Amino acid sequence: MGSVEAAVVAEVAGAAVVAGAAVVGVVVTAVFGRIVVMVVVGVSPCPCASCPPPPLHPAPATTATSPSPNLAECRTPRGCQAQARTVPRAGASRETKTYRVPRVFAELLTSPGVEEHIALRSRVGFLALHGGLEEATAEIAEVAAQRAGASWYGVVQPTDRAWHIPSHCFDPDASPRLRQVLDHCEVVVSLHGFGREGLWTSVLVGGAGRALAARLAIELRKGLPAYKIVDDLGAIPPDLRGLDARNPVNCTRAGGVQLELPPRVRGMGPHWGAFDGEGFTPHTEALVDALASFAVTYGT
Repeated sequence: MGSVEAAVVAEVAGAAVVAGAAVVGVVVTAVFGRIVVMVVVGVSPCPCASCPPPPLHPAPATTATSPSPNLAECRTPRGCQAQARTVPRAGASRETKTYRVPRVFAELLTSPGVEEHIALRSRVGFLALHGGLEEATAEIAEVAAQRAGASWYGVVQPTDRAWHIPSHCFDPDASPRLRQVLDHCEVVVSLHGFGREGLWTSVLVGGAGRALAARLAIELRKGLPAYKIVDDLGAIPPDLRGLDARNPVNCTRAGGVQLELPPRVRGMGPHWGAFDGEGFTPHTEALVDALASFAVTYGT
C-alpha cells in the first residue's frame, strides 16, 4: 500500500469510527484507473427495528443510481452500512465523492465555491439539490419559481467539484436555509437530472406526494408532447422514485414531487447541436411553463 492509499485508508477509517463503526478490515484495489479504498466495518445495531444487521464484508463503491435498501428503510439520523470512497489519480480535474453519512451535506456547504440560493414567495417551492452537477436543474427551478411567484431553494456546485450526495443526506438540520424553505412551503417539486438507456425522452414523476405527482403529470403532458411522462411508480426505476422519508421533497406539510429530467429536456445533447438561440431551448421553455402553471394553480 502506497502513501496515497494509506492516507485515504486513515481518513475513511476515521470517518467510520466517528460514525460509530468498528473497523474490521481494509481492501485496496484499482477500478478503471481509480484507487478504490473499501473499509470493512461492523456497525452498532441501528435503533430502528426495520434495519437488518449489516453484513461484515466490503461495501461496494456506490454510484448516483445504486439503490440503498437498508438506508431507505432506516428512519434514524445514522446510516446503517459501511462506506466506500473513490479517489481519482493525481492530475484529475474533478473530485467525485459518494458518501452515506448525513454530515457530508454540512461539509459540502462549507466547500469553496458552493452556493446556496433561496427565495421565499408562495407556499409552493422548487428545489434543485444538485445544481451545477445535474446541469440546468438549478436554472430551471429558479426561472420556474420566478414566473410563478413561487419559492425555491438550490445548492450549486462549481465546475471543478462533483460531489453527488444522495438526496436523503440533505439534512435540514445542517442548513437553516433548507429548513426555512421546507417550513415555509406546503408542497415542493425537486428537480433532478438523469440519463439512462431507453429513457432518453422520459420524464420521471416520483416523490411521495402521488396526488400531486398526478396533477403535475397532466401539466407536463400538455406542455411536452414529445416526451413520455412516467408517473406510474411501478414503471420508474426504484432508485429514481424519490420515496425516502428523509428526502427533502417528502418533508413539507403536504408532500412533494421528485422530477427526474433527461438531458434533452434540459437543453443538452446532440438534439440541440444546431440550436443557436438565446436562453432555454424550446423544450426547456415548455418545461418551465408547465412547472410554473402547476405552481400557480396549486390549491385552486
